[in-house]
Amino acid sequence: KLEAATIAVAASFVMLVIFALAGQKVLDFLGISSASFQVAAGLLLLPPAYRLVAEGQPASHTEEAPSSPLDFALVPLATPLIAGPGALAATASFAQSLGQIETIIAV
Repeated sequence: KLEAATIAVAASFVMLVIFALAGQKVLDFLGISSASFQVAAGLLLLPPAYRLVAEGQPASHTEEAPSSPLDFALVPLATPLIAGPGALAATASFAQSLGQIETIIAV
């Protein structure tokens, strides 16, 4: 469990730093506004949120145990749970308004 947590936190940190440095540039290149990205991020969170309310679990539960920590450390732990669409959108927004260095320090 400790190995999976370490991998998940490290991967989330890397994703957030990359998004702080290049997130807005990528969105601009793709022609996606910050508001559109935030709406899409919210829509991506809607199915797991509904499943969590309806079934008590954010994802389907299977009896098969993961064979290695990497099987569940990156998905679903690192993304979308730790560094999900909301965190990525907030990181890009903070980097644009507050500055990249301040955002990276905050991450």
